[in-house]
This record gives sequence, structure tokens and C-alpha cells, in this order.
Amino acid sequence: MLTSHTELERLRHENIRLQQENVRLREENTRLRSTQRRYHAFFEQAPISIQFHAPDGCYLESNPAHDRLWNVTPQDMVRFNPLSDPEVERIGASPVRRAFLGETVILPGEYYDPRHLNPQGRVNWVDAVCFPLKDEDGRITEVVIVHQELSHLREAEARMQQREVQLLRERELAAQHVASELRKSNEALRRGIERLASEHDMGAFLSHILQEAVALRDGSTAQIFLYDPEDNTLAPSVGVERSGRSVPTPGLMVDLPISGKFPADITGAWSKLLASGTPLLFDIERDRLDFWPGTVQWHRSLGHQVVICRALVLDGRPLGMLGMAVKQQCDFSPAELESFEMLAQQAALAIEITRLAEEAHQVAILEERNRIAREIHDTLAQALTGIALQQAAIEGLLEGQSGEPWDDLSFHVGRTRELARHGLIEARRSVSALRPQALETDDLCTAVGKMVAQRCAALAHRFTVQGRPFHLPLEIEQHLLRITQEALTNVLRHARAQHLQVNLSFCPRRVRLCVRDDGRGFVPGLEVHGFGLQGMRERAERIGAQLFVGSRPGHGTRIFVTVPVGRQG
Repeated sequence: MLTSHTELERLRHENIRLQQENVRLREENTRLRSTQRRYHAFFEQAPISIQFHAPDGCYLESNPAHDRLWNVTPQDMVRFNPLSDPEVERIGASPVRRAFLGETVILPGEYYDPRHLNPQGRVNWVDAVCFPLKDEDGRITEVVIVHQELSHLREAEARMQQREVQLLRERELAAQHVASELRKSNEALRRGIERLASEHDMGAFLSHILQEAVALRDGSTAQIFLYDPEDNTLAPSVGVERSGRSVPTPGLMVDLPISGKFPADITGAWSKLLASGTPLLFDIERDRLDFWPGTVQWHRSLGHQVVICRALVLDGRPLGMLGMAVKQQCDFSPAELESFEMLAQQAALAIEITRLAEEAHQVAILEERNRIAREIHDTLAQALTGIALQQAAIEGLLEGQSGEPWDDLSFHVGRTRELARHGLIEARRSVSALRPQALETDDLCTAVGKMVAQRCAALAHRFTVQGRPFHLPLEIEQHLLRITQEALTNVLRHARAQHLQVNLSFCPRRVRLCVRDDGRGFVPGLEVHGFGLQGMRERAERIGAQLFVGSRPGHGTRIFVTVPVGRQG
């Protein structure tokens, strides 16, 4: 009885265990069915091509994506064995065989032609991955081959290549256009250089520059303005109508309020141009506050919409402005801007060459006047003085003599002496007339003081005289005055100074001129100011003076001219 009870208890526990095992098996079966469904769904719905092969290479199965990719059927694939397929041999069978030996192999970017399996097969570019499936003992049970289609990438690559070819063609056309524009610019530059070399009239050359500018855009007009740094004014020069006809000074501004000199800072346009250093576009309506008096209405009457302007600057010195008005509301191409810039540079060069030529002409005139004055003083005046002295001596010898012959001789000697005296007066008057205008009525100190007051009214300036002034030889006074003039011109044109000091000091054996400013300064030896400092050096050498120029960027400039002299009258 006890045994039966024990057996029943064992059977009851075994039944519970079997029930639990049955539950576990049912759950495992459910998981397996779920996994099978997922695998089947993945296999059927995967967008990539999947093949299964036996370890000997025989085809087992492929998914629908594979059949669509290659346009083949499972029946076609029965004849496919990757270990002996001719297309695989063409691509290279060695990597595929390694997969059947247990490796995972990646085959990048190859095309496969399945038409030996099915005449309707589709050729594709694909990446391939081959890898083995193994059991618990590590034995290969199947080999999987997965393909990722690259045909669309190849098409994209082909399109990219076509685009690259198109871009190369566009670049070639752009380069041809740039070359064409460069040829035009070079031709305009050549014409400008030839004209500059042969043309002695600045107005005619500037008209040529404006005609080249007008040729950039149909229906445009152009105008040159010249800048005067001494009073900070602009004045219209030549202009060119849209027909290409040149109009002499004041050009196209003849009936406008700015037909003569006007303040450069009357609007903000001039300062913007100087600050930019490049051509600027001004819209007639949008930027009307920058336009000079009367010009907005004038532009509107001619149908202009945009004005392109460039400050004419050489070696940092403003010389004027080149402006061109056009009717079209459109941007200028880089080539057009480059051509306009080149024309502006030519115009600035022409203005500077003309200024230098005028300075050289004035220097030549002054030198000739000095030479003539010296000749009169050293020859005619000295000769007349000698004659007068000789006549006085003769008159002394004739004193006490009487009688008709002696009276006649005394009369003629006196007459001759009087003529010599008048000739000497006229010679001295001629020498005086050949002095610079500033020295005709004023002494050196007064002339320098007036020059500083007139030219530097816009600056805080001071002129002082030290020592007791005395007269200097004409040539020394002339050159000191011209050196002062050039120094003041450099201050006004280059220094951007706020304060100026000019001093003349007289000592028994020397006279010193000093000009100081608090402007931007420069590095001595690197300055390029045309006639400027070089002209002052040459003048100092002519009168045996020493010229010293001291300057530092940001610390102003000092100019000393020391003339060794003996005390004069």
C-alpha cells in the first residue's frame, strides 16, 4: 500500500514535469514558427538578391529580389554553379571558391551577364558578398551569395561624367570668353599706350579714354573730373556723349551747377570712392543723395539708371574721377570692371604725366629766367657800370679845361654817362622783372608767409621767422621759395595732416627753412611723389644747400633746408 502511494506521487511529479516540458516545447515551437515566418518574410521581401548553394556549389534556392534583378527563374538557376560558371570564371572564381572553403569574401563592383542561363536575363553591376553557413560542429552546410545592385550608381556615375564633360565645355567657353575680353582689353591698352606716346594734348587723350569706356556699354556717356588737393575741389574736364563725340571742358556738365570748381565733399560720393579703391556703382534713385547738385535730374532726362565711378589715384594721391552713366539696370561683368579699371589707370597716368610735364616746363622757364637775369647782371649791367665809371673818370680829367672843343667834349661825355646810367637802371629793372612774381613786390619772408596762408587755409598752420632777415642772392631766394611751395604741395596731397609749422631762421652764415607736419608720414627712401622730393633735392644742390627729410609712418614729416651764406647787405 505504501509502495503504491509512493509510485503515484512519482507519477504525479513526472506528469507535472511532462506538462511543463510540453509547455516549453510548445513555446519553443511557437518561437521557431515565428522565426521561420520572419526568415521567410525577410527572404521573400528583402530588396537585395540572395542565393543559397550546397557545399558542392549546387543551387538550392533564391529569393524574388534575385529573380527580378537578373530576370531569371529558379528553373534557370538549377544550371548555375558558382564553382564552374563561365561568367564567374571571367570575373575571377578564386574568391568565390574561398567562400566554399569557409571564408567570408567581398567582391566589389563587377558586372555579371546571366544570359547564358536565360536569353532574357539582365546584365547588372553588383557588389557581392559570399559567406558559408556552418552547423554546431563547424561543418559547412550551405553557402550564401548576396548581391547589391550598383547599376543606378553606374548610371549616376555616367551622368556625373556627362556633367563633368559639360562643365569642362562650359569652362572652355568661359575661358574663350575671358580670352576674348582679354584680347579686347589688351587691344584697348595698346591703343591707349600708343595714343599716350603720340598725344601731347591731355584733353585729347582723356577723350580717347572716355570713348573706350563708352564702347563697353551701348548708350552710355562718360565724364572726367580733376581734383585739386590744395583746396579739396573737383572740376569737370572733358566728356564724351553716347554717340562717341568728345565735348571739351567742362564736358557734359556745361549747363549744370557743377560746371566749374566745386567742393569734393559736397556729398559722400568722393569719400566712398577713395575708401573703396575700386569702381563703385551708384543707382540714380537708390543713391540719389550721393549725386552732385543738378546731376540726378540731368541723368533722369537722359534715361540713365546707373553710374559707375572710379577715383583716379596714383601712388596714393587722388587726381580725379572717371564716371560713366548707362541706361540698363544690370551688373557689370568682371571683364567689364577690369577694362574700366584699366582705363581709369590710364587716365590717372595721363593726368600725372601732364602734371609732371607742366612742372618740368615751369622749372625750365624759371631756369631760363634765372640764366637771362644772370647774363644781364654779369654782362650788360657790369659793362654799363664800367662805362659809367670810365665816364666819371674822364669828366674828372676835363675839369678846369675851357674853350669850345673842351666844352663840346664835356657835353658828349656827360651825355654818354647819362645814357649809361639809364641803361643800367633798365638792366636792373629787367633783372628784377625776371624774379618770381611772389618776389617781385615782397621779400622772401613775406612771400613765404603769404604762400603758407593762402595754400594751407584748411589746416591749423603757423609761420615764424627767427633772427634778423637779410637779403639773399636772387637764385637762393627763388629756390627756397620753390622748395617751400613743393613741400606745402606734398603736405596737402599726401600727408593728411591737421597741423603745419613753417619756420625761416637767419644766422650770419646760414639760412634754414623748416617745414613740419603731423600727417601720416612715410618710410624715407621708399617715397614716390613724382617731382616732389627729388625736385627739392635738385634745387637744394643748385644753391649748395643741405636737404634733410625725416619721417616715420604715423608720426608726420620734417623737412630742413640749410643754406650756407655770407651776411648779405
